[in-house]
This record gives sequence, structure tokens and C-alpha cells, in this order.
Amino acid sequence: MLIDTNFWKSFVAERLLAGKGAEQSIVLFKAKPHQHRMLAEHCTCEIPTMKTGKSGMQLIEWTEPGSNAENDLWDCLVYSSALASLEGVRVMVDRKSAPKKKPKKRKRRVAALAC
Repeated sequence: MLIDTNFWKSFVAERLLAGKGAEQSIVLFKAKPHQHRMLAEHCTCEIPTMKTGKSGMQLIEWTEPGSNAENDLWDCLVYSSALASLEGVRVMVDRKSAPKKKPKKRKRRVAALAC
């Protein structure tokens, strides 16, 4: 499967940064922080940078800081999200357990992380 990795990495990063209870957020299972450490390290090993193309269009380009960076879990999460979209998987919202108040929008976005 060929995908636009910059688009899908930005897509997944936006959902990881979404506030708890947001309809399109990616939520990890409840655990002590050390149990999610490896995933966090893999998801943060690439750096988003804002680039301007020849046509003047801006995009976020993801780059690895070095050859020793481990990002296998990040790549698996990105590709599984792209494949889920290709297969028509949709987000299910449990209205009973969803918060009654709208979650506060977080001001941080992937574009804000880009240097």
C-alpha cells in the first residue's frame, strides 16, 4: 500500500494530541506511564517541519533525526490508521460514557510543533 506518509503522520499526531473525550482522538489504554514509554519514544522520534513546495503550498514534512532512531511502532500506528481508512473503518462514539461537556480544544496542533 502506498500512502502519503507526511499526511498520515500529521493525521495520527493530531489525534494523539486531541483532548480526552474528543470524538477523533486516539486514546491509549489506562496504565502507568512506564507502560507506554516505548510507544511514546517511537511516536516522538520524528520531527515535523513546515516546508513550502515549488507551487507555494505549505506542508508538514516528517524527518528522522538520526539513523539510530527507533520508530517501528510509530510507523505501525501510521500505516494501520491509513489501512483502517482504506477499509472504511469509522470511529464509534459511546454516547453513554462520553463527557456531557464539550472537551476543551487544545491549542497545540501538529503545525504548531513544526519548526
